[in-house]
Amino acid sequence: MEGKTYKDKLSERLSSMENPSEWQLKELQQVEEVMVAMRVIIDYGNVLGRPPEGLAEIMVDSIESSHRTLQQSVVTSLVQALIFYSNSRSDDRNAYSVSTCAKIKNFLEDSGLTSRGKYLAPYI
Repeated sequence: MEGKTYKDKLSERLSSMENPSEWQLKELQQVEEVMVAMRVIIDYGNVLGRPPEGLAEIMVDSIESSHRTLQQSVVTSLVQALIFYSNSRSDDRNAYSVSTCAKIKNFLEDSGLTSRGKYLAPYI
């Protein structure tokens, strides 16, 4: 991982404030919870012989069971994550994934679906 994480940047921003609000402190707690949840997802996929399609299906089942507006928000975040990941450092173990994300990013840019590296999905 290069640079500071989202959590690091948020922590610094909050620590520079004289009196962060309860809501701002809760956001930091929720960031930590999301990071733990992502670790659970990553660890689930870290079983030799477990097909990635199974994890993908579980993820889609979870997304589809949410409110439609939340579905839009989560998919937008996933697409944005792919765009960010396209700039990750790579070696032989993840080069194909980074390259695939770069192709997705280029397709979105060429299709006019991004602006300044941000995915332009509508908020509903």
